Formats: sequence, C-alpha cells, structure tokens
Amino acid sequence: MEIIRSAVDLLVVILALVIIPLWFSPSVRNPPCQCSQESSSKSGSISVSRVSDHITIKDSNESTLGSIFIKGSDFPGKYTFSTASNNCVNVVYKTDRSTIHHVSSGVWYGGPQYYTARWPLSREDVAYQHYVSDDLLLHPGRFGSILERYWLSSSGIAIYFPHDDVDLYYGVEHGDIKIGSMEGVMDYFICKSGSSLKETHEYMIKSFFRKPTKIPDVRMLQQPIWSTWVRYKTEINETIIISFAQEITDHGFKCSQLEIDDTYTTNYGDMQFDPSRFPNPKQMLQKLKQMDYRVTSWVHPFVNYDTAAFQEGVAKNYFVKNKVRNVTGLMKWWQGTGALIDFYNPEAEDWYSKKLAYFQHVGIDSFKFDGGEYIYMPSELGYNQNLLTQNYVRMASKFGSMVETRAAYRNQDSNIYLRMMDKHSYWGFNNGLKSMIPSALHLSIIGYHFILPDMIGGNAMVEDDEVMFKLSIKPEKELYIRWFQLVAFLPSMQISISPWQYDEETTSIALEATRLHEELVAPLILSLAEQTIVDGTPIIRPLWWNFPNDLNTLDIEDQFLIGNSLLVAPVVEPKVSYRKVYLPDGVWVDMNNQDVSYRGPMWIDYAVTIKTVPYFKIIA
Repeated sequence: MEIIRSAVDLLVVILALVIIPLWFSPSVRNPPCQCSQESSSKSGSISVSRVSDHITIKDSNESTLGSIFIKGSDFPGKYTFSTASNNCVNVVYKTDRSTIHHVSSGVWYGGPQYYTARWPLSREDVAYQHYVSDDLLLHPGRFGSILERYWLSSSGIAIYFPHDDVDLYYGVEHGDIKIGSMEGVMDYFICKSGSSLKETHEYMIKSFFRKPTKIPDVRMLQQPIWSTWVRYKTEINETIIISFAQEITDHGFKCSQLEIDDTYTTNYGDMQFDPSRFPNPKQMLQKLKQMDYRVTSWVHPFVNYDTAAFQEGVAKNYFVKNKVRNVTGLMKWWQGTGALIDFYNPEAEDWYSKKLAYFQHVGIDSFKFDGGEYIYMPSELGYNQNLLTQNYVRMASKFGSMVETRAAYRNQDSNIYLRMMDKHSYWGFNNGLKSMIPSALHLSIIGYHFILPDMIGGNAMVEDDEVMFKLSIKPEKELYIRWFQLVAFLPSMQISISPWQYDEETTSIALEATRLHEELVAPLILSLAEQTIVDGTPIIRPLWWNFPNDLNTLDIEDQFLIGNSLLVAPVVEPKVSYRKVYLPDGVWVDMNNQDVSYRGPMWIDYAVTIKTVPYFKIIA
C-alpha cells in the first residue's frame, strides 16, 4: 500500500510540474495549422507563399509587400493557391470552423462606408462584424449603405472577393484589415500590377469592376438640385412647393430639378398624392414646368402594414419572406413598420414600377430612391442580402438618368447618381463636413463616379424624436458657407436650407459657388466623364493618383484632384485665417490669384477669408 501511495504521489507531482503547465502553453491550446507543409504560387507581378498560418506576399523582385495571418488555423484547413492571371493569385482556404484573415500591408482604401469617414480607411479601428450594409444614422458603428468586396493597399496590392455566396465579416485593427467567414470558406484574389497602387487599381478596374456605360443626366451635373427635405422636413403641401420654387427663381439661382420629399402621399406604401396636402398635383406640376422646373419625388421600397398596398402585396407574395416560416417578413424603418418589396420577384418589381408610373403620368419626371440597405431586410432571408440591394438599384436605374439612390452593391454600371448618406450639421469627421472628402474619395475608388453629396450644410436635425421629422435647426453660417464651397467642386450639388435664410453675404457667396460649379467644374467633369465611361478612370481623385510615389499624398484627406489638372483644398475648419495646403511635384497656379504660382513638392500656409476656396491648376 505504501508503494502504491508513493506511486500516486509521484504521478500527482508529474501532473503538477509537467503536464498542467504544458497544457496552458499557447502552443498546446492553439496548435499551429495541421497543414503546415509550405505551399506557394507565383504570377508575373506577385508571389504568395505560406508556412503554417502565415502567408507572405512578395513582388517580382522578392520584396515583401504584406502578410496574412490566418486566425482560427488551429483547426485543419485546406489551402489552394493558383495563378489566376499574370497579375493575380487566387487564394482558397477551407476549414470546418470560422476563420479570420488578418492582412498587414501599408495603409488601406476601399471597402465600406463609415460614419466616421477617414482617408485612408485604416486610420480608425472598426469592430469586426458582419459585412453588410446598414443605416449609419441609426447604427454609427456599423457599415454604410454602399460597400464593395475590394480593398487596395498603399503597398500596391489589392484584395478582391469575386463571389457573392460567402457571407463575409470585416473589421480594422491597428491599421490592418481583418476579413473572415463564419462558414470557414475564403476565396479571393491577391493582385498587383506595375510599380504603384495606381497601376494596380487601374488593373482591378479593367479586370473586375463594372463600369458606367453612359453619362447620367447632364443638367444635374451643371445646376443644383433643390430639395424640400431639410428645410421643410415632412411639413409640405402645394403652397409650400410653389413658394419654394418662386424663392429660388427670385434670388437668381438655377435648378436642375426640384425634389418633393417626405410626406406627400396618403400613407407609406399607398402611392397616391395626399389630397389634403396636394388637392391638384397635376396642376401644381404643370405650373412648376412653366417655371422651367423639372420635378422628382422621394420613394422607398417599404410598404407599411396599415395600407391597402400591404394587403395586396401579401396576397400576391410581393414582399420579402421569412424563408424559415414562409411568411411575409415585417421590419421597422424610420417611418413605421411594414414589409419590403421583393426585387428578386419580377412580378413584384413590375407591381412597384407601375405604382411609380402613376406619378410619372401626373407629371413627376424622376425619383429619389431611398433605403435599400441590408438592415431593413427581414431576418432569415435564405439568399444573399447584398444582392437584394443590387436588384433594387437595377430596378431604380430603369427610370432614367435623373435617378438617385443611396445604397449600392456592385452597381457601378447603373448610369445614375449615387447619393452620399445624410450628413450631420457638424464640422468634424463624425459624419460632418470633414467626412465629405473622405466619403467622395471612397466612392470614387470603389467605382461610383457620379457622386451626389447630400444636402449642403447637413441634415439640420432637431435631436428630439417627437419633432425631428417636422422641424429643422439652421446650421451655423460659417459651416453652411464652407459646405457650399466644398460641394461646388464635386460632380453635383444639392440644396435645401436656402442661402437667403441667412443674409445677403451668404446668398452672394452661394451664387458665386454655383456659378463656379457651372462654368468651371461641370465642363471639366463632363470631359473627364467621357473617359470614365470607357475605362472607369475616376473623376474625383486622391492626390496619390497623379503622384503615387510621393508618400505625403497617401493620407491627405482634406484635398482632392479633379482629373489631373485641378487640386482643391477647401476650408474644413472653423474660424481660421490660414490653411495648410500640400502641392505635389509640378508648377501650380493659384486660381484665386493667377499671377502667383508655386513649385512643388511643398507645403504652404494659404491665407483665407470666408469667401476663399484654395484651388490650384498644374501647368508644368
């Protein structure tokens, strides 16, 4: 017995000193990938090799461009590397567990919209989450209305996911991007072309992106859109619409179209003019056309449950269903509870299109299509959520070149305007004025070139749920003016809060901005758009587009280029008399004083007044 006791004691000692500490060792709890055999693939411009749970990316000179650390690799997984083209390697990884590919490679561009929009995107950490579109006004920590499965690195590599059938998850951590799948399947391209990120991006556009095939409505590029939304919110009627149009004319402004926003229908889903607000819509629209106003109206894909259209749609299976229970899925949106029209169903799309045709018959010229994000889709859909967004935008594009939408997924070929999500009437990156340029550059890089900024000055929301859709707060004067000046250099302008609601100085500055846009910016954008519809070249460009080897250009987020010739540096800080401007290599003429020029590369302190927008033209 004594011998047995001694043996047991010895075993306990061995467990305490050897086995238990070994178990708590990271190498035992998280063993390396069981497929540790090295594998690799090489194309003409890039090579990819793996040892254990690390992938190394190199260029043709064997210089390291980046690395991928595969988390979740403690479970057996199968790798396949294959040469997809002279510039791309196809990486396929399959396991029976979730997996995250943590990618380190310079700074990053592309991906989704963010509430706190920055340039490059890797400036800010983003929580790892489902890679689907959301409403940033409701959920600022999630992704915005527009996203693509494409990322571009300053090191000159691009990552592209060609397939829609795998649900992705995504986040940003300490400057690196994390892309993963709960299903354990990853299938993507790593690509590089030439010697710079510009050349890689041009290759990706040519090889993978859809492209516009024609320029959308030209008048929308030349003259501002005027909307009822921010100024009047839901408090609109025939008298207000006519009065608004008359004010615009009386103050000397032009108008590409007047947009009638929420609320002009009887109910949300019953697409008829509300007779209590609009007793004679046809007569109102005829009068507006006599004043040389084209008219659009706000529409959406939602049908509230308390409408006649809801009963009809349920009976005819026109709404998105909960596939598990096979019933119409209900969802909440910002104006109630209802169903979402199923744009996978051709009959449902035809039903919806006929309802919109009623408005066209009365005299509406086109539409502002709102919504369309994944967040407004019922759960347990049974098919890829992003594709429902894609179908919604494709349907919208059938209504002509004056259309605008705010959501998109692989819709670069729709030949319509894509609107930035509503901005707040703030100065900062938190969805305010400073987020405007990063947002525009992001849309441009992921292939959406006909950018429609939302209302000048932001949405002027009253932060009170009871009245937020009824009342507006007028943005501060300086913020409104700086917003106006910035938007004058983007493809399209949209106004709701009126300059004459401030004073004569504001009105004068706004008139000058619209004149500058129509006479200088719009012709330049139209000429650049001819190239865009051929090869997808961006119109609004980051500074690195022309100067990819200048490291200073990689993270400048308050300047941009229009084509190759015009550099714009709007004022986005309050109460300043100078702003710093970076001028890359070349001779730059100050367009506010053409007797002055600068030889870059150099930083300058540029003096500004409330009337000044620094912009420069390269001449050599």
